[in-house]
Amino acid sequence: MDLDTLLRKIFFIVFFYVIYYNLVFIIFNPDIFQDIVYIVYLSILYLAGIIDTFLRPLEKEQKEEGHYVKFIVFLFLVNPFLFVLAIEENNILFTTRIEILSWVGLVIYLLAALVVVMARVNLGKQATGILVVREDHELITSGLYKFLRHPMYSGSLLGIIGFAFVSQSIVISLISFILYFWIFKERLKYEESLLEEAFGEKYLKYKESSYRLIPFLY
Repeated sequence: MDLDTLLRKIFFIVFFYVIYYNLVFIIFNPDIFQDIVYIVYLSILYLAGIIDTFLRPLEKEQKEEGHYVKFIVFLFLVNPFLFVLAIEENNILFTTRIEILSWVGLVIYLLAALVVVMARVNLGKQATGILVVREDHELITSGLYKFLRHPMYSGSLLGIIGFAFVSQSIVISLISFILYFWIFKERLKYEESLLEEAFGEKYLKYKESSYRLIPFLY
């Protein structure tokens, strides 16, 4: 990793995870930092985000598949607001939180974070944040990709389920899941069309032996 790439990644981590996310919480719900469940949740979120940032190669040519990247960036930016709204929803609808459910949610969220990180490791140098097929592109069918064609998306959706248990919200969690699922579903259609065009019959056979997002279901 060259110095320029390292500095860009450090800037991203500091700006978004240290400044932006925490500033949103401080302004709209500073009590988050007084709750051990939320502190553990944010610790997993930040740690997974930092690891993911350092593992992800940066594309020098910023090609993108269209409007999907804008949706992904939008979701990243609204994440802390969704968390604040979920907590407020729980306070309004239930006035209390069942602690054991929140800790179950933390376990689910940790598992989701591990899935995302493991998928990034499986992809190696091809784990960019944009959809592009290069000349030296390889079709990854090992690790988590042996069973799932899009394990990073699967991990993200699992993370929302963990988020629902942690915050014990219904409306915000459901909206978040539907929104993420829709964007991922549209994006992976484009991704699979690129890979099918690049790898042809090899990719078609891979599709027959794997699931898109949810093992044994979809």
